[in-house]
Amino acid sequence: MTPSTCSGFCKNFTYFGVEAGNQCYCGHTIQNGYPKVEDRDCAQVCNGSANRTLICGGPWRLDLYTSTARAIGPPAVNYTDQGCFVDQETRGLTGGNYSIDNMTPQLCAGLCGDYRFAGVENGNQCFCGNTWPSTYLKADQKECNDTCGGDPALTCGATWRLELYAIG
Repeated sequence: MTPSTCSGFCKNFTYFGVEAGNQCYCGHTIQNGYPKVEDRDCAQVCNGSANRTLICGGPWRLDLYTSTARAIGPPAVNYTDQGCFVDQETRGLTGGNYSIDNMTPQLCAGLCGDYRFAGVENGNQCFCGNTWPSTYLKADQKECNDTCGGDPALTCGATWRLELYAIG
């Protein structure tokens, strides 16, 4: 979990928040009766980032954000297509994964913005990670032919075929 990941999940809500390093909450209102605490109480490192200075709330402490990602998804990042690869059960990208009906390479890259790599597979799946195994075989680009749920003009891998992107 990271704030940008949570923002992507909560794109249709007014507010989102991260808590305890690995939790994400979405809502349209802020419940009365919950006092604001000192910022130092929110000091839990985000579990989903290699950046050890990225904070995701704390135990029973919610880092609250106003959603700026409404209807557009997580922040856009630069990403470069690395090709189509044969994925395996041990997964090449092990940082985070998402199954979202409206998946696109851009959405996946945004969800994985705190990682070095993003990959789309099966039309609706997204995988994130900081390393890509050199032992994974490159497949013919034609094998990554599933249309993306979020844009049928684009392809999002296929069954056990991952379209890999370098972020940055």
